[in-house]
Amino acid sequence: MEYLLDGILTREEMSSTEVGNYVAMPHPIARTENEETMIYIAINHKPIPWGKTNVQLVFLILPSEVDRENHYKVFKQLYQLVKSKDKVQELIQTKDFQSFMEVLHTN
Repeated sequence: MEYLLDGILTREEMSSTEVGNYVAMPHPIARTENEETMIYIAINHKPIPWGKTNVQLVFLILPSEVDRENHYKVFKQLYQLVKSKDKVQELIQTKDFQSFMEVLHTN
């Protein structure tokens, strides 16, 4: 996992992965050997400094070397969803994973 952390920090030094609306989508430069792209989600109780702004919702994306096409689709879909401030606020206010996924999949 250390090489992933180094890759994420190196990527973050290049430019912030904060994408607006209190959301960040960090990812390492190198791809993982996992079969699929993986996403870890963190919701902070309060916004934290990230780049030049604050972030409360974090999607840690671990792109797969094997699953390159899907990685780009996932990133694009997530980015489209979090462009809505209202959607992000709904996601931040969820209390469990099931509720989060329900909000994530509603238009």
